Amino acid sequence: AAPPGKNIKLDFRGEFFELEPSDRWDGRCEDTNDYLEVRDGAHGYSTLRGRFCGTGFPEPIVSSDRHLWLSFKSDENIEMRGFQGVFTFVNNSGETPDREACRLELGGIQGIITHKQIPEEQKNFTRKHSKRLDCTWVIKVEEGYKILLSFLTFSLEQPNECGINFMDVYGDKTNEQSNLRHFCGSMAETELTPGHLAHLRDFDGPSWFADDKCFDTEFDCTDGTCIDKALLCNGIHNCKFMQDEMESECKTTEPGTKKFAESHILVIMTIGCMLLGGMCFIMVFNCIRKLRNDRREYKV
Repeated sequence: AAPPGKNIKLDFRGEFFELEPSDRWDGRCEDTNDYLEVRDGAHGYSTLRGRFCGTGFPEPIVSSDRHLWLSFKSDENIEMRGFQGVFTFVNNSGETPDREACRLELGGIQGIITHKQIPEEQKNFTRKHSKRLDCTWVIKVEEGYKILLSFLTFSLEQPNECGINFMDVYGDKTNEQSNLRHFCGSMAETELTPGHLAHLRDFDGPSWFADDKCFDTEFDCTDGTCIDKALLCNGIHNCKFMQDEMESECKTTEPGTKKFAESHILVIMTIGCMLLGGMCFIMVFNCIRKLRNDRREYKV
């Protein structure tokens, strides 16, 4: 990454740029075994600036912000001489304001992911410059474990525009090959990652976080995050400052839960009594009818 106020200029210098050539008629490098990929950003899903192979020198590349992402892919079939690139820091032209990468890191045995965790400076930048929000959550657990993602609430703006409003789930890397799921609209299914590291990329507009109030089904942690009320008083600190496990909250939660359970028991007992009463009534009715029939037969 370049220092604040600087961009990155990548220039390929030297006597050669020599990688395995493409077999395609248009010279594109998608099907080659050796190529260099350059993306304009900090991740493997950032905007592609070029995928280079063969022997032609690429033109110099200047990043639009402080980051460039490079990936070199190769195999053992054909050996070429390779390439050499030199990067320098250049002044930001001012056309694109300087923006920090939006990266949030989480860990532990349980955690909450919500748009309220996105830093205010990222939201303000999105609103002020009419740029789309692009944030990544990095979730890491102990090796040997996997990560289960369950979306309790999921709703993105413009549900039919899945190319500009979406959430992508990646594994340990953020390149195209590591993409596990692509969600948009108002539904997101549960996902189990293959390893102990996952990346969640949210790419969206500013309108969906305009109102930062918690939903009726959520508890306000008073630190800018909301959690599902089902997580209250469960013995795990889901809020940053542990408000969800405070005695005052648990006292108000337990009586309500008890009252809720008692009301269910009362309903069940009422239904049971009604069924039992109905059965008794039917038995008495059948007995009386049988006695009457017996008397008629006796008189005859």
